Amino acid sequence: MIKGIALGFLAYGLFAFGDAAVKALAGKLSVFEIGFFGA
Repeated sequence: MIKGIALGFLAYGLFAFGDAAVKALAGKLSVFEIGFFGA
């Protein structure tokens, strides 16, 4: 149970970090470049 909760928090944190990184790069790179490097 504790492992599942920790995994959920980790996944949410990684999602938030990725979302912030994409928004920070949105003005500098094209959508295709962000998708390519994010994959």
